[in-house]
Amino acid sequence: KQWYQRRVRGAIEFNKTTLLSHTPANHTTKQLNTLILTLFFVVIIEFGEIMKKTQSVYNQDDQVKEANLSSFLFGNKEEVLEKVGKETTIFQRKHKLEDNDEFEEEQKEKKEVLEPAWADKDDLQELDLVDSKHKKYKVALNEQKITGVELSERLRGTMKNLHKGDSDWASLGKKKRSEEEEVLSSVTELRGSSTVLTDFNIKYITLKEPTFDSPQKGIRSVQFNSTGELLLSLGGDKSLKLFRIDGETSKLIQGAKVPTDMQQVSYSSFGKDGAFAVVCGAAPFFQLFDFSKRSFFKVFVRKQQITGSQLSPSCEYLGLTVKAGGFLLVSMATKNVLEHVLSPEKEVRTLTFSPDSKKIYLSGSTGFIFIYNVATRKYEGRFKDQGSSSTTCIAVSPNNQYIATGLDSGHVNIYSIEDCSTQEEPHPLATFDNLITAISTLTFNHDSQLLLMASKQKNGSVRLVNVPKFTVYQNFPSQGYPPKILSAAFSPSSGFLVLGNDTHLELYRLPHF
Repeated sequence: KQWYQRRVRGAIEFNKTTLLSHTPANHTTKQLNTLILTLFFVVIIEFGEIMKKTQSVYNQDDQVKEANLSSFLFGNKEEVLEKVGKETTIFQRKHKLEDNDEFEEEQKEKKEVLEPAWADKDDLQELDLVDSKHKKYKVALNEQKITGVELSERLRGTMKNLHKGDSDWASLGKKKRSEEEEVLSSVTELRGSSTVLTDFNIKYITLKEPTFDSPQKGIRSVQFNSTGELLLSLGGDKSLKLFRIDGETSKLIQGAKVPTDMQQVSYSSFGKDGAFAVVCGAAPFFQLFDFSKRSFFKVFVRKQQITGSQLSPSCEYLGLTVKAGGFLLVSMATKNVLEHVLSPEKEVRTLTFSPDSKKIYLSGSTGFIFIYNVATRKYEGRFKDQGSSSTTCIAVSPNNQYIATGLDSGHVNIYSIEDCSTQEEPHPLATFDNLITAISTLTFNHDSQLLLMASKQKNGSVRLVNVPKFTVYQNFPSQGYPPKILSAAFSPSSGFLVLGNDTHLELYRLPHF
């Protein structure tokens, strides 16, 4: 301001001096005053213009200082906008998730609660657990009463333990398992039982025989379906029967008679997906029974008389030993004979598939076991069954670690699969001589901990082997020896064991599994 004042004052003095120096002497005082006034207005106008320019410079300086201060505190304009944008996005996402959670909670609250379709008065009644058929469901020694609802829950728990798998059709609102859960589930199932069996005694419970209300003679073949809920049995009287197994009452679901043109029946098995059954016997054909249509369908096999049969675990192939020698490899997809495989020995007495269905193990009358590769259609090796002049039965463990052979002398050998693949005369890991007649049945349970061996030539000729320990259970069978065992099978989770003898079916519960 002082600078402005000095400049204005200097301008007035300069203009006044100039005016006086150029004013004639004869001018009147009035004229002089007019000129001074005019000069004053000129100075005022000039002062105004100078103030405008100065204010403009002052405003620009303030804007520069303000911009510098803003940049120092917040950064430049672009950075501030970017930061504000990010914070806005985070804010929106957070509130969106909160809104979704609130929406899901509201939907859960709005879900209709399923009520029972009817009320059963029996569920409210108390049942006596002392000296009654329900005493097996006691969970405490001093328990005497139980309601119908509690009994239903305990029965449901028993069924889950027996059959392991879930019945999807009976579950409401079941969630689909994630990929990780599927992997963990598959690992658990492959691992099998989480505990190890005892060495010399095994706990088992004898259940009511399934054929009590529907007699069946000479049970030639038995098999559980993939869930363990259904049992297929084939009798020597050509009766094919399907039972539902629940651990309480085994109910007959369906029955049929094999056509009379099949002279003798010897084998039956569930086909793929359990929609049909394969039935074989002494005939130049095998039968397929459709459960839904309740009818048989005949499949001829090159006019070869069948003497033995085995369906692969994958249900892709059917191996048929024939009277002419060798065996037939049949495709279950096309029902055609893929190849008539000749054996190094003319007669093939027994054959079985590996768990992956890629190999066939077969034997004749010389005591050698031959290994046939299904993919290459060639034999890839053989090994000598120690102590055998004739191998009558072969079984491969589900974990593909062991192979068991039954001899005509009643002995049973257990070998390592690896040794049998690399050695021509492998030494058995264990040999059992508990039976004295030709072995006719060998079967492993699902986790390869148990091996059942039996002979159909003598009553009570059946034993259970603890495979990892290579010991025979002393308490099985019971002292009341069962009749001659013709067939046997474990359920998929080994919760049940069924034996087919020459008069009926024997059903056992194995609580360990």
